[in-house]
Formats: sequence, structure tokens, C-alpha cells
Amino acid sequence: MSIFGQTNSSKYNILIQKADSLYQVKQYVSSAFAFSDAFKSPGARIEINHRYNAACSWALANYTDSAFYNLKYIASEMNYTNYGLIKSDPDLLSLHIDFRWNPLLETVLANKKRAFPTLDLIQVNGFKVEVITYGMESNQKGKPVIVFENGRGTDFEYWLPIIKDVSKENVVFAYNRPRIGSSEDDNQLPTIDHITDLLRQTLLSKGLNPPYILVGHSWGAAYIR
Repeated sequence: MSIFGQTNSSKYNILIQKADSLYQVKQYVSSAFAFSDAFKSPGARIEINHRYNAACSWALANYTDSAFYNLKYIASEMNYTNYGLIKSDPDLLSLHIDFRWNPLLETVLANKKRAFPTLDLIQVNGFKVEVITYGMESNQKGKPVIVFENGRGTDFEYWLPIIKDVSKENVVFAYNRPRIGSSEDDNQLPTIDHITDLLRQTLLSKGLNPPYILVGHSWGAAYIR
């Protein structure tokens, strides 16, 4: 028996894989059109990172309008919040001179502030460190503060589903190391000693004293150990 069709879901996934593969070999025009074909799949459940990746391919292919279409869509319709990534992504560098760029960034930043109402930028050694806290009503002497350490290159948004649940019982703290998210480049090598000192100063500046329970993902686990 032969099967002459695919489910909408599998067709979408196949086209996304094709688009990603073409991007990897720098065939940006073909990649962008493969993304576009995927999004047209009936019943496709389009993921926000796929729209973002499509925008990168369109930008690298010098299809500026198509790049902005996808970026505006995820910002306005999908509440995209990763301000640090979109602002610094070299794939989108060609868009920075366009009059639509700054309004786009403003929309993404507004999304982020709504998603993270406790977002704060802490000055450590003259540089800003981006942090979020939840459950501050549980900040009591002797009660552990749950501290989340990101993986390599990962924004604290990775932890959001876990943070909101854990913060029902404890104070929760997460931050972005230098050059991640909106944390500034402090011109230091990210050695264990440096990151440890940075984290300690940031916690204390938020009034969060020991004891701490440290939770790490991937590369972040090395820092925690």
C-alpha cells in the first residue's frame, strides 16, 4: 500500500527542517521561501521561533519588507519578548537603518515589561545586570532563596514556567549574565570567580541574603558547582 499524503503537521515540520538546513548552508533566499511555504500549510501550528528564524533568513536575503512582516507579527500578535536577542542578532543587522526598526524594538521591550513586571537592571561594578524576582513576600530570614543559573547563551525566559510555580512558596531570583538579554558587556572574562562575585553582589543588592538553593541548566550547572 502506498501513502500519497502527509498530515498537515508533518508537512509543516518537513518544510521547517528544510528551511533550517538551507539557512545553515547560507542559501538564505531558498530558506526564506521554505519558511513561507511552511507557514501556508493548512492547520499548521506556527511556532514563534520559526517566525523569528524566517525573519532572519529574509533579512540575510535582503528582503527587508518580508523580514519586518515576520518580526512585526511575532511582536504584535505573538507577544515576543526577547529584547536582548532581537537587538543584538547579527542576522538582523541590515534592518537597523530602517525607520521601522526602533518602533519594533519598542514593541518588544513593552512586551517584555508586561511579561516580567519585576524586571530590574542592577548596577554591578558600573554595568547593568538584568534580573527578575518573584515571591518577594516570602523573603524571610532563614528561608532559602531559589537562584536560577542559565545555560550558555540562554536568557532567563527559559525558566519562566518553573519560576512562577516555585515562587508560590519561596523567593525566586533569575538573572542574565553579561552580554545576554539586556545585561551589559562588562568587559570581563566569564570565569567562575567573576560570575560568582557578580551573582553574589546582584543578590545582595536586591536584599536577598543566604541561604540559597542553586538551580542550573547545562553550562549554568558548571557555575553552580
